[in-house]
This record gives sequence, structure tokens and C-alpha cells, in this order.
Amino acid sequence: MIRVITEPKTKSGYVGVDAVREMVEVLKKRKYDKGILIGKRFTQAAKREIKREGIEAVSERITPHFKVERLYLVINNYVETLCRAKCGLVPVRESDCKGYVDGHYSCDVRLVSDNASFHFERGWIDFLERDLARLLALEKASND
Repeated sequence: MIRVITEPKTKSGYVGVDAVREMVEVLKKRKYDKGILIGKRFTQAAKREIKREGIEAVSERITPHFKVERLYLVINNYVETLCRAKCGLVPVRESDCKGYVDGHYSCDVRLVSDNASFHFERGWIDFLERDLARLLALEKASND
């Protein structure tokens, strides 16, 4: 599981210890083996909790320990999951997807997928992180 925090939980712009604890609860509840927390900045308490819980952190100053390819793979897994949930299948070919017709997107999943492909080709990890955050928001919205 990758948990992405794109907006800080505090007015100071820092991801706090509460966000880390919330992630730990989700990891345990869903029985995930690993978590990666992405944010702009982390408080000292959050950093200690991250280290104590064995969560990987990525920020402006902490570079990721995973490669862009791994992030893109995670994005593709989410796309497939959302396609199955929304349409009942994962398209085999681009033409199988009805989310993009005549130059217009009717499906947010397809739009994010196409954007992620473009961002991956250029190695733009910041944009890939945002793509993943959008997919996670779409997943949350579909579960609510």
C-alpha cells in the first residue's frame, strides 16, 4: 500500500504524527506489509514515528528508495483495479476502453492513466505521485 499525502494536515505545511498513526492503523487493519508516506515536509515527531513503525518516507528532502518504474507499476495496478470496479473488465487494447472517444475523456481513470503514461515516459516522479494521489482519491470516492 502506498499512502500519499499531498496536502499538509497542519497549517504549518508539515505532515504530523497523527497522519503517520492513521496510516499505521490502515496498514494493520488491511494487513499490508509495507507503507510509503509521501508529503512535502514531516514534523520531527512524525519522522520518529515513521522510523519506529518501519514506514518509508518521501519528501522534498528525503529521496525515494523506489524507482520511477515501481511507482508506475503501482499506478497501473490501481488503474486495473478501478477499471474492473467501474467497467467490469480491464481493457486489453486502448481501443477496448470507452473512456476516451473522439478526443474527449469521459472517464477520470482513463485520463489519469494516460497522464501517468506521459509522465512516466519523461521520468517526472512529482507528476506520477500526483497521478497516484488522484487514483487513490477516485478509489476512495467509489468506495464511499
